[in-house]
Amino acid sequence: MTNPMRILVIEDEAGDFLLLQRHLQSRQLVAQCTRVDSDATLDAALACAWDIVLSDYSVPGMSFQTTLAKLRAHDPLLPVILVSGSIGEELAVELLHLGLADFVLKDHMARLAGAIRRAIEVAQGRRSLEQAQRALAASEQNFRALFEGSPTMMLALDPTSLRVRLANRNALQMLGYTAEDMLDAHIDDLTHPDDLDVTRARNTQLLVGKLSTVRLQKRYLRRDGSAFWAETSASALRDAEGRLTLLVGSAVDITARRHDEEQLRVAAIAFETQDGMLVTDASGVIQRVNGAFSRITGYSADEVVGKTPAILQSGRHDKAFYANMWDNLAREGYWHGELCNRHRDGEFFTERLAISAVRDLSGKVTHYVGSLNDVTKEREAQAKAEHLENFDALTELPNRSLLYDRIEHALAGSSRSLQFGALMLIDLDQFKHINDSFGHKVGDALLALGAHRLRLAVRDDDTVGRFGGDKFIVLLEDLGRDAAAAVRQAGGLAEKIRVSMAEKYIVGSERLLCSVSVGLTMFDGADAAVESVLKQAELAMYRAKTEGRNSVRFFLPEMQEALDARNALENDLREGLEQGQFVLHYQAQLNRAHRIVGAEALVRWNHPRRGLTYPGTFIALAEETGLILPLGQWVLERACAQLGAWAEHPATRQLRVAVNVSVRQFRQPDFVMRVRDALMRNGADPSLLKVEITESLVLDDLDDAFAKMGALKALGVGISLDDFGTGSSSLSYLTRLPLDQLKIDQSFVRNLPAVGNDAMVAQTIIAMAKGLGLEVIAEGVETEPQLAFLTHHGCDAFQGFHFGRPITADAFEHAVLTQEQRTCV
Repeated sequence: MTNPMRILVIEDEAGDFLLLQRHLQSRQLVAQCTRVDSDATLDAALACAWDIVLSDYSVPGMSFQTTLAKLRAHDPLLPVILVSGSIGEELAVELLHLGLADFVLKDHMARLAGAIRRAIEVAQGRRSLEQAQRALAASEQNFRALFEGSPTMMLALDPTSLRVRLANRNALQMLGYTAEDMLDAHIDDLTHPDDLDVTRARNTQLLVGKLSTVRLQKRYLRRDGSAFWAETSASALRDAEGRLTLLVGSAVDITARRHDEEQLRVAAIAFETQDGMLVTDASGVIQRVNGAFSRITGYSADEVVGKTPAILQSGRHDKAFYANMWDNLAREGYWHGELCNRHRDGEFFTERLAISAVRDLSGKVTHYVGSLNDVTKEREAQAKAEHLENFDALTELPNRSLLYDRIEHALAGSSRSLQFGALMLIDLDQFKHINDSFGHKVGDALLALGAHRLRLAVRDDDTVGRFGGDKFIVLLEDLGRDAAAAVRQAGGLAEKIRVSMAEKYIVGSERLLCSVSVGLTMFDGADAAVESVLKQAELAMYRAKTEGRNSVRFFLPEMQEALDARNALENDLREGLEQGQFVLHYQAQLNRAHRIVGAEALVRWNHPRRGLTYPGTFIALAEETGLILPLGQWVLERACAQLGAWAEHPATRQLRVAVNVSVRQFRQPDFVMRVRDALMRNGADPSLLKVEITESLVLDDLDDAFAKMGALKALGVGISLDDFGTGSSSLSYLTRLPLDQLKIDQSFVRNLPAVGNDAMVAQTIIAMAKGLGLEVIAEGVETEPQLAFLTHHGCDAFQGFHFGRPITADAFEHAVLTQEQRTCV
């Protein structure tokens, strides 16, 4: 027995509903009809499944257009037929465009049953088509995923033309083609001429069905004409009727393996050469050695056969060294390098070793062949000569010759990377007096101590060298592309060196003071030569001497001014922290109803001379000098104290406060404990504190970031990802982070809705956040069109000058209380 149709009828007249039922019965249309006459009863009815909806146009309290939109949103394929009096041709056409399936006049009910059957048939057909399309798409997607994700080279050929229809990433990489160029390439064009006959023969066997799979070793041609050997396997794919649809082949590059086999044949012939030779089995147990091996190591064949080469180990290489060796052997089938081994008599020697893996026809490793030479004397002589040639004997620092090479290399690197570098020439101010008064021995000791202090003051990648006499060179590279930031960084390090070198030197019983004059010049590699850069640093150094010594001077006056300004600002910053010159301002954050739900805490500096100073002036310097740590802690404490104060008033007790956290602050091992203690000390609710972090902070050290973010979440603290979209976001990381909120950067909000790219980015961020169950807040909202666009697309919260600038805590409280009073009125 066929199940009755489930028909939902939207009709306010009970009599018309009964007539409708009787009409359907008279047409042998078995149906279970349910009547609704209001939005509320319709919403309840939509919890059930229906085959079709019949609706009158005029139902009191209901708009048919709104009802139709609701039904389409509920189920786009649910057919809706309008059963009504005449509504006019123009309106009927409009409703059909809006998704109406059909329109039946109440005085032409004879066509209703047919209209119902047709509408349901069409809907069922659409549903079946949609299911089939989904199944087909899933099947194709699975094939493409397997094809593209294969670790080998994969090609799919048209069985008629033998031209490429699909190629995975590995195939494009191995053959040197782009995806566009590879498409439609013929398999003959990719095959070495000497292997064309065998390739064609095997493909023919596949096409005529003699073989379902063929395997062979052949040479492929790259786009540049070079060839490589590959072990290839090809299969024929057929449809349900047995028709050929594709030839699918995979290939693995075996060039290195064939080379190794050839090398092994040569090695077998040349086994008894002047080089030491040994052969082991696949487990590394020695099977055979030659006479040169015994001469080099001191071990006879009888003493080592049956043992492993570990008998030669000196203990100077760690497990990672040998693990890397075996890993390379497993991957490449070959390893070469130098290592320190122990002779039978206990002496260490340097050995140049090359190891090759021997494989059988199936590709399994059966043996390893090693060739070794004793290069101890060669290396000792080479190291001694290089050291004497390039390093100062007294300080062990690079000498003038090596410094020239390093500076030339730095200039070339700067030209390529477009990053700034710096060169310092450092002269010991009182060295001649000390040398004359206390003797050369004390002078030499002072130079060695100064060199040591220089090495401690700079970064690991920086170069420190002795330029001659009492002069030193410090070479800084990779200072970034921002000229002002590079000048600040170089100037800060020069000042650090000046302070360090001016401290007392203890040489025997003597206590010596010897300040330095530092000449500093910047370079970016553009038209710079070694001599010109050195001359600039020298001029700056002599300027430092003539202006009183114990100072740092830049080659260009404006750089010196920048250094002086930086040093003055740093001193002011330290004094400001000590004297409590900083305050917090609060910028309102509002929800979709435009009610204040919280604020972002923003630090301001009440500078005694500059007045109210904004973070752009001092935050970068605070980061650079490490003062960001006490400043960040103060901001955290003050924000928690404000939360504790707001908790005392009903109008403010639910407000949330967002606090920006710097990279250095977040990287503190006890950062989470500091947050917890600040909350406890101030009686603040953890759920009302929101920590704002940046993408770069997370990506710097993922494991550390995950651990700390998890601990913050355990405390109840919220986490917002600030400036989202401006960094190198990775969705794989984003889905794993315990976030509560994404913050759309103001750079994307600024041009809304006029700029299409920014609008698309904003929409994408909102949609992605919703999919991840995250709240979205937009910063930098300054206009009504921006707000309207973001609201329309589902943004949850807003912040910006459109609602107000950052203000003091008292002014912010007043704004919240005013809002509450307006709400009450």
